[in-house]
Amino acid sequence: SEQLYNIDIDESYLAQQEARYSELRRMKRKYQRELPELQAYQEEISLQLERSKGLDEERQRIADERLKNRDAYLKTSHELLEIQKKSFKSLKAELQKILKGLELPDADFALEIGEREDEKFFDYGHYTISFLASMNRGPLRPMSHVLSGGEMSRLMLAIKVVFSQEEQGTMVFDEIDTGISGKVAHEVGKTIGELSKKQQIIAISHLPQVVAFSDSHFYLEKEKGTSRVRKLDEDEHVEVLAT
Repeated sequence: SEQLYNIDIDESYLAQQEARYSELRRMKRKYQRELPELQAYQEEISLQLERSKGLDEERQRIADERLKNRDAYLKTSHELLEIQKKSFKSLKAELQKILKGLELPDADFALEIGEREDEKFFDYGHYTISFLASMNRGPLRPMSHVLSGGEMSRLMLAIKVVFSQEEQGTMVFDEIDTGISGKVAHEVGKTIGELSKKQQIIAISHLPQVVAFSDSHFYLEKEKGTSRVRKLDEDEHVEVLAT
């Protein structure tokens, strides 16, 4: 018994062990598991945490990649915008030259450029472009707000002429003479006639000034609810133009 009293007890170590034992008992009660099951559960949680860490890293990688792609998208969008502005400058000059011959000497055009607020990626880039026009020295506004029927007809003809070299096959002008008459109609017909030397043109018109420039004249007749188209000979062509 004397030897028992002489045992050197480490009170600090003993307290640590008791605390550890108490913690294990608390964990057993909390998770309703025995010690071997607690050990297996700990390993399972550690594995889940490791996986979660991997997912966080993947999410960060995706976010970094998206940011990189966003920067590339904005850079490419800006390059596209510069090309569009340069092309518009050339288009504007060509349209003004053609429209001057169509009795619209004061035609003017501009681009209204904006940026998309949406964070999505768009096929046509980050910038929005609106085509503004004025035909009589007025303020530049969207075409639908400033152009009369006759002005729109001539603008559409001018655009067709500009892009005629890129288009293949037959071009159709349906009511291209809307809202015009007299000298303007003559100039429209003349322009269509010049264009027909490069490719086939089908023009639907009610104006003799336009029809006069045609190589072939087809006349639409309506009788008793039936429509009939027939090709006119030279005499009939002259007669119809004169009526």
